[in-house]
Amino acid sequence: MTTTNRRRVLFGLAAASTAAATGTTAATAAIRENPELIALGDATASLQNDYIRARNECRRIEEEYAPKWPLAPAAILSFGGGCKDERDLTGAGITRVIEGRGDMARMWRYAPPPQLEDRIRQHQANIAHIMTTKSKRGLKRERLWLSRAQEALPLSRDYTAEIERLRSESGYEAAAGRKVAAMEALRDHITRVMETDAATMEGVVIKAQALLAWSQVDWPFKAVNFDGATWAEELAGAILRQAGEG
Repeated sequence: MTTTNRRRVLFGLAAASTAAATGTTAATAAIRENPELIALGDATASLQNDYIRARNECRRIEEEYAPKWPLAPAAILSFGGGCKDERDLTGAGITRVIEGRGDMARMWRYAPPPQLEDRIRQHQANIAHIMTTKSKRGLKRERLWLSRAQEALPLSRDYTAEIERLRSESGYEAAAGRKVAAMEALRDHITRVMETDAATMEGVVIKAQALLAWSQVDWPFKAVNFDGATWAEELAGAILRQAGEG
């Protein structure tokens, strides 16, 4: 777009803004804004505030419970198949360095009680079988892993009981559900705003306010918001149409 064309757009926007503000145009009676868009615009702030309240409640719980959240004991880590990722209250993976297991921070996997109970039974069965053989090959290894699993089982029971207790006590799951519901309501509302035609600059402002409300949303929601892929170009089109360039 050349400088001349940009100036023409600005003059067009100035005229459209004046018409929206005064309710008149130079040559015709005032064009009224789409009443559906006005009604949608009136609802934006309330939906935005609903999301902010739900988001802030989640953040409060996270801040309160982060210091209380336990780390899995080293004795229950790395038991192979059936293990679970070590995660915090929000479900995010925990990365850390464990002494004697390398210098690189990584996400560890812990053995839950059912997995350890299965391993204990399997090692006991393996030992019983080995004892019937002449060579007794593998007996030392099976006894070592049986001892490890028996040591880890009460630790795993305590750890999993504690994280479940904290999850229940915190109420985070319900709070996170409310945040998601509020986000979805706001997202669907903004989609309707952007899809509804604007007749005047007032409507363009309503669309801009809706996009500004979306700026309050946490970035993971923005990253997977496929509905928003065309929001910017829809707003740009609405602006240029008011300037007579669309």
